Amino acid sequence: MTCFKRVMPQASGSADGLTSTTTILSLEEIKEIRSFEEPLRLYHIWQDIPKEQSRIDALKPETFGPSLLPHMYILDVTQDAKSKELDFRWRLFGSAHTDRYRKEATGSCLSEAAGRYSGAASSYKVAQNVYEHRQAVFYMNSYFDDSGPVRSTSTVALPLMNGSGKVTQVFGCSIWQSLKAPS
Repeated sequence: MTCFKRVMPQASGSADGLTSTTTILSLEEIKEIRSFEEPLRLYHIWQDIPKEQSRIDALKPETFGPSLLPHMYILDVTQDAKSKELDFRWRLFGSAHTDRYRKEATGSCLSEAAGRYSGAASSYKVAQNVYEHRQAVFYMNSYFDDSGPVRSTSTVALPLMNGSGKVTQVFGCSIWQSLKAPS
């Protein structure tokens, strides 16, 4: 069960100049969407990790292969130093994301990005949901400028737990799709 349902619009005025909507999708729904092929593959890899094993220890780059690695991310669960609220710090920010944002985010917090980039606020909410409910979330972010749809992402967010079952990381992958030709 998700803590928000279906579509979450994001405010305009972000650093990337776009607005966005986020749609939460079920496992059955994403099976019919081609852009979820890699997120679904990562979901199946995650399902195969033995429950008694510390899940972060099970992540080996050779498990994922070159088609998936550039699109992956790992977020460490942390607390904001001032407010002590839940936050997430990028341990891994795949090269496809670095290329898209023209910024390396490894080491920075998702809450910081949530105030600057369209879609990041909903990604923060998804990470909170994954942390709290300890289950996978599939979602699609759609990005718009004044002329209409620009791009979208097909994403899975997954919990990684330590040996005692506490969620210590959220990981997943996002596949970018351009929806209009560059001008």
